[in-house]
Amino acid sequence: MDDTRLGRWIAGIAVVAMLLVGYLTRAVLPVAAMPAPPGRTVARALVPEGWAFFTRDPRRPSPVAYTTDRDGRWRPASSSSRGPAGLDKRDRARSAEISLLTRRLDGTSWTRCDGEPSTCLAAAPATAVANTATVRTLCADVGIVLQEVLPWAWNDLPTVLPSRVARLTVTC
Repeated sequence: MDDTRLGRWIAGIAVVAMLLVGYLTRAVLPVAAMPAPPGRTVARALVPEGWAFFTRDPRRPSPVAYTTDRDGRWRPASSSSRGPAGLDKRDRARSAEISLLTRRLDGTSWTRCDGEPSTCLAAAPATAVANTATVRTLCADVGIVLQEVLPWAWNDLPTVLPSRVARLTVTC
């Protein structure tokens, strides 16, 4: 096969692939002014999650770990970067560690909090949990706070959103 035929063959495959991706993309997007292409149900069967596979709701609460400082006050766990340019994997493993600890909690471990999370953590009952993460950075007294993300428009206001807190006694 000479270079010209090979180039045309590759270009043809690329065009077919782009048309297929465009068709599937249009079929899974919500209804808009432009009607959906025929076979939308087939496309939904092939790609049922749409874009949800690639994204997550930015307003969904993410768990944040709190630890006590020398004075006994609750503060967000430090995420200071170690190593060159913060490439140490201990900092990147923190979210997986928090997730492992959070999965071990039942509904009775959580306390509703309408004020500052640090104040609620001081009054919350402790639950004993074993840390089974590969990289263990959270041990002893740990607090987990689930709080909605503060809307950008409220950034300059003294607003504290309601949250749920869980106080843990973590064994490493």
